[in-house]
Amino acid sequence: MEKEKCRTQLLELIIKHAEYFLKESGEFFPFGGTVGGDNVVRSAAAYPGEEQPAPSQVIGLLNDAFDKGLESGQYKMVAIGVDVLLPEDWMGERLSAVQIMVRDQEGKVGEYHLPYFKDTAGAYVYLPLRAIV
Repeated sequence: MEKEKCRTQLLELIIKHAEYFLKESGEFFPFGGTVGGDNVVRSAAAYPGEEQPAPSQVIGLLNDAFDKGLESGQYKMVAIGVDVLLPEDWMGERLSAVQIMVRDQEGKVGEYHLPYFKDTAGAYVYLPLRAIV
């Protein structure tokens, strides 16, 4: 599978899961996705053994597992989705976003933000996905 297709499928997986978690719970812990050597896209999660772990702890566990998988060839590409608050203002408010960090076997990294907010009816509204350069 070519890299662009891998990246697109990982972005779609992370976005789909993040939207579900937000709709069901209003938040989510960091989670990931992988494209294996078999070209299958899979979800990934890490559990440090605590009920409410720090997001940085979960991200660290995911990165450790992903580093090993990329080095061994188990994974072609990996991604981590994180619920973040963007630093810039948008109409006088800070927006939340799904931050997606993508890495491949060559160490190339891409970062994307999917800003979102709740409308007056309480439904989530998603703005266009932005690649962060």
